[in-house]
Amino acid sequence: MLAAFAHVVRAGGGGLVAEVGTGPGRVAAHLHGLGLDVFGVDLSPEMVALARRTYPGLRFVEGQMAELDLADGALAGLVAWYSVIHTPPELVPTVLAEFHRVLAPGGHALLAFQVGDEPLHLSEAFDR
Repeated sequence: MLAAFAHVVRAGGGGLVAEVGTGPGRVAAHLHGLGLDVFGVDLSPEMVALARRTYPGLRFVEGQMAELDLADGALAGLVAWYSVIHTPPELVPTVLAEFHRVLAPGGHALLAFQVGDEPLHLSEAFDR
């Protein structure tokens, strides 16, 4: 999914991509390796510090997904990889409106979620 996302963003002309809820920065680093101009945003100062130590060549900033410090239409892409799941349900519309605000017209968003109430670990996806 991440490779397909990177391909779509690059095919659309590229541009700045934010990984929102970056945690330790693993997905942002992967997207960078796929050729995207990416930076990570996380609410936790500890996670931002960890991401900066682990991936010193990338930019990581503190921020809230409901109030991103970006101009309208600043992003060619936005990834929220299992991060919106930590948002209280009543704030999800606000977060999604913020994602829409910072995405450029024709920009791309990739959000990952899980379904269910029980913890589940899968070692394979789609039988692979």
